[in-house]
Amino acid sequence: MCRKCFKCLCGSVKAIIWCVCSTVVVLIIIAFVLAILIVQPWNTEEPSDHPTLALDTIWRIEDRSGGVRMSSMPGNVHTALISSGDIGDPYYRFNDFEYSYISHGKYKFINRVTVGKDIANKNVILLVCEGVDTVATVTVNDVEIGSTDNQFVRYVFNVSNIIVEGTNIVEFLIDSNVNYAKVKADEHDAVHGYSVLPECPTDEEHRECHVNFVRKSQSSFGWDWGPSFPTQGIWRNVILEGYNRGRINDVIAWPYKADPTQHNSTWMLNTTIILDIYNDTTDSTPEIGRASCRERV
Repeated sequence: MCRKCFKCLCGSVKAIIWCVCSTVVVLIIIAFVLAILIVQPWNTEEPSDHPTLALDTIWRIEDRSGGVRMSSMPGNVHTALISSGDIGDPYYRFNDFEYSYISHGKYKFINRVTVGKDIANKNVILLVCEGVDTVATVTVNDVEIGSTDNQFVRYVFNVSNIIVEGTNIVEFLIDSNVNYAKVKADEHDAVHGYSVLPECPTDEEHRECHVNFVRKSQSSFGWDWGPSFPTQGIWRNVILEGYNRGRINDVIAWPYKADPTQHNSTWMLNTTIILDIYNDTTDSTPEIGRASCRERV
């Protein structure tokens, strides 16, 4: 019995040592890549010279009838209407059914943002959208820069040639998730000749149809345990960020055994760092580079 306890204890200690070593190796690799970016002769910036500006101020929300609301973001149309007093508690009695019209409209989210020289003078300026709910057309200074159709995806748009020092206007024209789902369902039926189930719930449930055609939290369309509130808005941060030469886009690390057939095989850590590198000999579009490293731990 004591021998088994001793083996378990040794196994726990080894696991802790392995985790610590793995973390140290990843940090060393990140520091190494940062050092390379800093000491290159073409990079005269300080290591922290990667300015960002969060658009978490008050946004202007316009509907098709000309109505205007002001609300902070992250948020959505429902929270804006609650804050302005236009609607009551959505969870009270049958308000979820009474307010269902909200999710059938289109709304424009507008932010007038003042950009300083620290960002405007960078070679690369990105508009980073951490979470948009859900189907939207994005414009900056009246220039369409892209669109979104997935609530769970982080979108990054290059706005280097659009952002100016001073006042800039960022707009999200957000479509109805309910109407978008119906359009996609109709398109599918026309092309393939059959419908994807489930199509519509019963009238008594007060839920929406064809929700499996839009990449959005399915529970927001209603469930047997909850009401239907297919929200529209900006549910995570929107950020402007600038840099001149490069930035770390992502770090991927995964452990594995050098010989998976052997119980006592050495553990390896494979680390990949994905970089955005600006090449001033072409245009303002960053190139993607990868740096990989494999270490024993």
